[in-house]
Amino acid sequence: MISEDVPRVPLRLDEKLSSISWSALHPISEFSLGKDDCIVVGAGFETRALAGLKRASQVSADFNVVLVRYLPKIRENQGLESIEYCKHHGINFQEFLYDRESPSGMGVELAEYVERFDRVILDISGMSRLLIVQTIVALVGLKKEFNVLYTEASVYPPLEQEYSNSDMGNGSIPSFISSGIFEVVSTPELSSVSMLGSAIRLVSFPTFDYIQLSNLVQEIQPTHNDIIHGVPPSKGMAWRTDAIKQLNEPIIRGLQRVQSHRASTLDYRDTLKLILDIYEQFSVFDRIVIAPTGSKMQSVAIGILRGILTDLQIVYPTPLMFVDPEHYTEGVRQMYLLKIGDFELLEDH
Repeated sequence: MISEDVPRVPLRLDEKLSSISWSALHPISEFSLGKDDCIVVGAGFETRALAGLKRASQVSADFNVVLVRYLPKIRENQGLESIEYCKHHGINFQEFLYDRESPSGMGVELAEYVERFDRVILDISGMSRLLIVQTIVALVGLKKEFNVLYTEASVYPPLEQEYSNSDMGNGSIPSFISSGIFEVVSTPELSSVSMLGSAIRLVSFPTFDYIQLSNLVQEIQPTHNDIIHGVPPSKGMAWRTDAIKQLNEPIIRGLQRVQSHRASTLDYRDTLKLILDIYEQFSVFDRIVIAPTGSKMQSVAIGILRGILTDLQIVYPTPLMFVDPEHYTEGVRQMYLLKIGDFELLEDH
């Protein structure tokens, strides 16, 4: 029999994270904001980028908006449209400029600004995946409860027929959404000096732009590789998993010490649990580097984890260019809301 006087061994942070019952995404049709609330909107290229702002303004205009506009400027970006929309509807807004080629510190700036508001909605629908991670890391660091708003698109390029008719499967340069790599970025706030000199374990998410994975491997020179293949929630998009795997197979085949995994592109808890499992098994021996090139909800999981497990390092292959507007996602299918908080569960008692 164990004496009750034996001190309890504190759980490690990753064990605490694993013990939390993380909330599921909640489908919503509308939501309201008040005068002490704020929604952070990334003025991206897609129709869904401003869907949350427009949906909220149908209920009330008495709320606050943080508009993130992107540099370098791209004609199709909806930054100006978002400003005009707020002015036309009398909505109070504050503008931030996010330079994709020099992204350091933006998450901290956003988090410190929105900390004053009672309720914060982080609309990731039009956000860069790196910005999603940066902002969530900063909000978690401030122990600020917030909500993630995510809007599914109706159409995701490429369509299956479009892909089948292309030469991508034969090794041509990819041209959907973005192409090329400006550089593999590692911002100071997402870096880590832990385990320097140890073997590097790269956690990556292959995409239709297989140049991303190629550049990551060349830049990082990992000893071990964990490849996470995204699984779309719709059966009609299931073909994408195999297509992306096929495109990246020549690169993956050339790697040593590879483990392949699958995780939902919508249910962030899949990715969160998977990376926690990798962390539990290998963080004692390996330096874990994560590249959030998967879905936006997978990036949410990475942001939560990096906000707490500061020995994780985040790198990101910044796209060199974006393609024609007809290759962006189209329409709005479903809107989801997710509350992130309960940081007191991570404190030692």
